[in-house]
Amino acid sequence: MSNARHTIGILCAGILAFGGVFAGYGLTSSVWDSTAVEQRTEADTPDASEEPGGSVDSGSATNSAAEPAAALTGRWVSERPTNDEAYVEIEPSGTWTSSDGCNRVAGTVEVDEAGKLVVTSGPMTLIGCDNDPAPLALATAVTAEIDGDTLTLTDAEAGVTTLVRE
Repeated sequence: MSNARHTIGILCAGILAFGGVFAGYGLTSSVWDSTAVEQRTEADTPDASEEPGGSVDSGSATNSAAEPAAALTGRWVSERPTNDEAYVEIEPSGTWTSSDGCNRVAGTVEVDEAGKLVVTSGPMTLIGCDNDPAPLALATAVTAEIDGDTLTLTDAEAGVTTLVRE
């Protein structure tokens, strides 16, 4: 009888664990909603002469959205990584993958015709480790500035993360 109780206890613990994961995902899904990064309306968007928000500056003037987007491609790492395994990799197709050393996240990144940075991301695992800010920096970026091999990402709260090309 003791083995049966133990087995039932293990099964119940597993069910509770999965329930907790699903509840956590449900509570945080709005954070990872692919439209959460891009929620400003045309009326909310500042004139480029007023504020630099939402743009990509590749260090050269261009009318083509393809040139700034191409400048984003490559493998980027934190200037001072907290985890040597952390990276952000942006493919020419506009997809990106990233890891902070233990957790992974992926999404899409593009620069629209107006030069505005548009980033989407999926859910990210939340394993505890020496988390590097690189994955969340791209997922929450509203502006990106490239100067040589340095990528500076700024989020909506003016938080700045600097990545370097690997």
